[in-house]
Amino acid sequence: MAFKAKKYWDNKKRSKFAAHEHEQMVLKALYNNQVVPKNIRQEVFEKFNWNFRDAFSSARAKNRCLVTNRAKSVIRQFKMSRIAFRERARSGKLLGVKRASW
Repeated sequence: MAFKAKKYWDNKKRSKFAAHEHEQMVLKALYNNQVVPKNIRQEVFEKFNWNFRDAFSSARAKNRCLVTNRAKSVIRQFKMSRIAFRERARSGKLLGVKRASW
């Protein structure tokens, strides 16, 4: 049950961020633009601060292993934890991965 719940909330956070990413980038560009009048930039700052900072932050989405749903030590390229990666690499289930030798 916990596995499904964590996966559900992580997917929800990612979809929330994706839905508002464009608007967030526009507001950020407006705020950083020095040509825009200061009072408009202040309004943009207030809107950006309350609406996006916490709720739609990309940092809130945690990289998780697709196999075990483990949050720590995830290899981004394979989207797997080091433990799951090692098991699959050892059994030869990952293409293009071979043991290091030097």
